[in-house]
Amino acid sequence: MIKKPLVSVRVVVYNSAKYIIDTLESIKQQSYVNIELIVSDDKSTDNTVEICNDWLRLNEYRFVRTKIITTEKNTGVVGNCNRSLNECYGEWEIGVAGDDILTPTAIEDFVNYTIQHPSAMVVLGCMIDVDAKGETINNFKRSLAGPFYCSEAYSARDQFNILKKCFSGFGAITFINTQLLKQLSGFDSRFPMLEDYPLFIKLTSCGNRVYWMPKYVLKYRHHDESITGGKGSDDVYFNNYRMREIIEYKYLYKREQLNAVWRLFLTINIFLEKLIINSGNRKSRLKTRILFCLYKLLSPFEWYYRYIAIKQNRYTKKYVLD
Repeated sequence: MIKKPLVSVRVVVYNSAKYIIDTLESIKQQSYVNIELIVSDDKSTDNTVEICNDWLRLNEYRFVRTKIITTEKNTGVVGNCNRSLNECYGEWEIGVAGDDILTPTAIEDFVNYTIQHPSAMVVLGCMIDVDAKGETINNFKRSLAGPFYCSEAYSARDQFNILKKCFSGFGAITFINTQLLKQLSGFDSRFPMLEDYPLFIKLTSCGNRVYWMPKYVLKYRHHDESITGGKGSDDVYFNNYRMREIIEYKYLYKREQLNAVWRLFLTINIFLEKLIINSGNRKSRLKTRILFCLYKLLSPFEWYYRYIAIKQNRYTKKYVLD
């Protein structure tokens, strides 16, 4: 009989009172039993902590262990992720935001995948985009074609060489060996509001191949208060999350991995992106649309992305939700 490992589910929250019960209930209702639940709050100004404490008192019997973490000051997503990671005792861990929803068999699917693929230490799943009410957003429905860098033909080194030039996140649907993540010192604290992309670059640079599991495991909620979206995001080319990468972080996690030629390309890329931002960043503005078209034509990173996408023929096999 195969032993079912302990899985740590980290829930990172900040002003999540409106949606946190949905998130916690989705974890409680998992088909997988051997779970510890860690909730980490980043100095919320609403009643998120009170809601979590009340829910845990009623439902702690469901879990092997529960823990709620609070802090005296707001540190950003990365600080919150690292605090919750430090409290994990499971063999595997998965991080969930306080407004997202795990599908009922998500953890069981991940565990079964790692049993079937013993060399897998980092596994991605697929997510369904939903609105504030939890209803599927049809025009955001993602295919199961898989991330472009997860081809079976790619080694960890290949993935690293792609990721340092092409953006990818998927942090909300990542199943990682806990010990590995702790050995790599967790998430990069230099980028307080960017937890996933720098981590993937670090994982692959250290020889850890990213595997992909073609199953839906998460409902990713889009709403006006979210960090990555926000009101009016449909009319902008770069949302607040992306603008932070450009203006505050200057893609440092990329720059430090690139050779001299690609660092020059990155400088050009940032210059073009800043032109778009400074011109208003709105799709409804003619000047900005023209600049964005120039950016698509002139950015070496955009051309590299197209090359990888065509090479992998990533759109040839798609699946549709039932």
